[in-house]
Amino acid sequence: MPTPKEQATEGSPADPAVAGPPAGPASGEFTAGVPAGDAEVAEPAAAPASGPLAGGSNGWATGALVSGILGMTGIGAVLGICFGVLGLRRSRRGSRGAVRSWAGIVMSFIWAGAFIYVAPHVIKAADPGCTAFKESALTHYNKAIEDFGDRTGSTKTAADLSRAISYLRAAAAKSKNAESRKALNNLVTQLARARADENSGHIPASVILALNHDAAEADNACGTL
Repeated sequence: MPTPKEQATEGSPADPAVAGPPAGPASGEFTAGVPAGDAEVAEPAAAPASGPLAGGSNGWATGALVSGILGMTGIGAVLGICFGVLGLRRSRRGSRGAVRSWAGIVMSFIWAGAFIYVAPHVIKAADPGCTAFKESALTHYNKAIEDFGDRTGSTKTAADLSRAISYLRAAAAKSKNAESRKALNNLVTQLARARADENSGHIPASVILALNHDAAEADNACGTL
């Protein structure tokens, strides 16, 4: 039978069979950089990339291109420039469409320039006096000038001059625009002088030059392109 000393020796913690599992770390302590009680630590999720993906859609650029093509409507030119600027801003953030945006802007500016040049002529030409000038008075004026060049007899030339003067006066009376009305009246005055000189048998070259000048002024005032 083992003695009490031997029993104490056999039951001591030094014996691996009796000692049991080693004691874990105390609560709140860390082992190998991991908090006690945590089996594993999840990896932090990757932050999503900011901004649109390269090659994304750009509706503003498409709108700019379509508006630029339809710039002849006037409002299309304005929209083409606005959409083009927005499309360029979006393309700088990673989307496609820079070429479409620039194309829309350029076409819109071309249409805008055309409107700036043509619109004043269209407005002038719409004047009732200018309409009458182009439809009838100008034809009779040109016929009287041809008489000078062909050296037609004074009777026919005087008659054509009188007819041209009558039509020009009627056109000036219908005009609602001060500029065109003044230009048409100046042309009437020069034709009256030419008729007086024709009756005297001689038309000075200065009168012909003055007629050419006043006719050009009438064309400009009435928006003739």
